[in-house]
Order: sequence, then C-alpha cells, then structure tokens
Amino acid sequence: NRDKAIKTFNHMLENSETRVLGLRGLHLEAKRNGDLAAANVFAKEAYSLAPLPWAGQALLEHHSMRDDWSGALAVVESSIARKAIDKATGNRQRGVLKTGIAMSLADREPDEALRIAREAIKLAPDLIPAYVTAGRLLARRGDIRRGGRILEDGWRISPHPDIARAYLDLRPGDSAADRLSRA
Repeated sequence: NRDKAIKTFNHMLENSETRVLGLRGLHLEAKRNGDLAAANVFAKEAYSLAPLPWAGQALLEHHSMRDDWSGALAVVESSIARKAIDKATGNRQRGVLKTGIAMSLADREPDEALRIAREAIKLAPDLIPAYVTAGRLLARRGDIRRGGRILEDGWRISPHPDIARAYLDLRPGDSAADRLSRA
C-alpha cells in the first residue's frame, strides 16, 4: 500500500531519530513513481543531514544524468571528505566523471579533453573509455605514435575490444592491409 507507506514516511520526518529513514523511503517512492525531481530533493536533504552512501549516489546520478559534471564532481569530493566513500572509490568515480567530461569536450576543446582524459587515466588506471578517448584525441591531432602508445598501455591493463577498435582506426584512410598489419 504505497499511500500508507508515503504517509508513514512523512510521519517519520517529524522525529529526528527516524527522519533520515523517512527521507530514504520517500526517495524510493518518488523514484518508483518517476518523480526524479522529488527523489533528488529527498536525497539532497538526507545527504545534508548525514554522509549516507545512498544519498550521495542518488545525487551523483542526478547530476550525471543532466551532464552537470561539476555538480557530480562536487558530490564525489564531498563524499570523500565526509567519509561516505573511501578514497579508491572516490578516485574511480572521479575518473569516470572526468572521462565523461573529456568525451563531451572532444569535438569543441580537444586539447582540454585530452588533458582531462589523461587525468582520468591516472585516477582510474583500468578505465577503458579514458584510454580510448585519449588515444583517439592524440591520433586526431596527428600524434599517431603517442596515441598508439596510450592505447597499448590500456591494452596491457585490460585487453578490450574498444581499445582494439581505436588502435586499428588510429590512422584514417589506412588500407585494410595496413590495419591488419597493425592488428
């Protein structure tokens, strides 16, 4: 009975000992109903009260879905500072977000995108999309050797089809024989 559950969760908001639990319940109910704005409000309020991993994750998802990379990074930084997540998890999340930033900047600001993709690789050395993005950006600016090297570094960590595809496509216009030889 969702109506009764919502009423109970709202009642829980009145007591400081059950407030966070009530916010969690309201957050989940809002998500189930497709009201993402309300779900975000409940998560934000809960996160302001306590460094709860579920609330931090909800805020991170909210910002990421809107391509609000600075907001998402702020949530990760806050989660690390408040010890809601450990540093390794925080670095992984930073790396993922920075890869998203790099991918969104690749066409408009390729030099900045490359710098950010390299930061992502340092933060999360097993993050395949960061290697692919950096390799492609280097190749696009004509630095085939460095682009190939960064893709090879990623391949050593995790042989992935996306790295292989980017490696084969380093030089646009290569013949099939050249691509086969590079493979």
